[in-house]
Amino acid sequence: MAGWFTRRRTTGVLIAILVIGGLAGGVGLRASKRAAAEAADKAATVRLEFSADDLAFVEPAALTRWLPLSGTLQPVDQTTVKSKVSGEIRQVTVREGQAVKAGQVIVRFDTADLEAKLTDRIGALEASRAQLALAEKQRAQNQLLLKQKFISQTAYDAAESNLSVTQGTLKSIEAQAQLAKNA
Repeated sequence: MAGWFTRRRTTGVLIAILVIGGLAGGVGLRASKRAAAEAADKAATVRLEFSADDLAFVEPAALTRWLPLSGTLQPVDQTTVKSKVSGEIRQVTVREGQAVKAGQVIVRFDTADLEAKLTDRIGALEASRAQLALAEKQRAQNQLLLKQKFISQTAYDAAESNLSVTQGTLKSIEAQAQLAKNA
């Protein structure tokens, strides 16, 4: 059995030597491949050196060449302008496509028609106020006459109704005059 034990030992030692040799060979092969790759990278890396004549510095300057292009331009911001009133345009202060600021006058309208309407409404307002004053005076007189029994209750009621109608007409004409002022 002593012979068998030495054979086993010898076989184990040989297998261990083969495994260690295989590992050492793998590590050596990997190291040689890595060294070859590094050598290839160093060979592929090219070093450039520029002389003073090869350098250029960027400086702002006006363009001297024009490049004709065709196409359409679209604004970043676009607004549709509408008027609250209609009328004839007397003056246009900006051109299409020109930039404008908030509150800037774009167009001037001919306001002769609007001024005539305003004058008409103011005249109607003054006439209505005069009619109201007359209706109030007439009602006051009819009230005295009713107390003295010179007129009937129906006549007094007609004067009262006339006053109410005149007050309503005055309010309507005041609103129309305000609209004309706004226009």
